[in-house]
Amino acid sequence: MFAPRPTIAAEELIRVTKVGGCIAFTTWPPENAVGRFFAAIGRHVPPPPNSPPSPMQWGIPEIVRERLGSNVKDLHFERGAVNIPVLSPNHFWHLFSTKYGPLIRAIQALGGQSTTKAKELENDFIRSITLYVHENLTRLDYLLTLAMKA
Repeated sequence: MFAPRPTIAAEELIRVTKVGGCIAFTTWPPENAVGRFFAAIGRHVPPPPNSPPSPMQWGIPEIVRERLGSNVKDLHFERGAVNIPVLSPNHFWHLFSTKYGPLIRAIQALGGQSTTKAKELENDFIRSITLYVHENLTRLDYLLTLAMKA
């Protein structure tokens, strides 16, 4: 999902799979937690001009269907979730702001954790994730795509 040229990535998925073989992958839908915190990051550190399409597009069934095209059959989507233990939305921020590459790079682009701009990102990020934190778990919804090469 993070390949810079999604059309070529889809073509390669199909090329390396034998006829009748299974293609399966999971992605993050843009309307859920990961998509929302990527959107929060993007509001503070917009992608450069001419950057590749958002990796979140792989979480939209219509776009996946278009990318895989007539090269697959029995295309099927399932939704699921993984829960990450955290103490609070602030704890989730601390974990991801020190361990998650895209967020670390965004903070660096804003001049480091102690800047006003980074604090604004932190507040926006925490607001975006709060809805998904319940009973010390953060729910990260995913989309599972399954298909057979035609």
